[in-house]
Amino acid sequence: MSSKFEHSKQVYGLLDLMGDFGGVKEVLDLIFATFYGPLISHIFMTKAISQLYMAKTTDESMFRRKKGERADKREAKFEKYK
Repeated sequence: MSSKFEHSKQVYGLLDLMGDFGGVKEVLDLIFATFYGPLISHIFMTKAISQLYMAKTTDESMFRRKKGERADKREAKFEKYK
């Protein structure tokens, strides 16, 4: 009695692995979000803060301290170094 066996081999690649972890697109989105998330968050916060606290004026003395006005405590520590 002779019997014949046929074997086949399928290579398990990187795309197959990512597909098992939840889909190729979702895994790539997760990888990019990990790296670009903090950068995008920083850019958003910078733009939002700059728009909230923007001051346009031709009066150059607007933000200067008036004579005799005390500095706050943090600035008072460094007054002697000016």
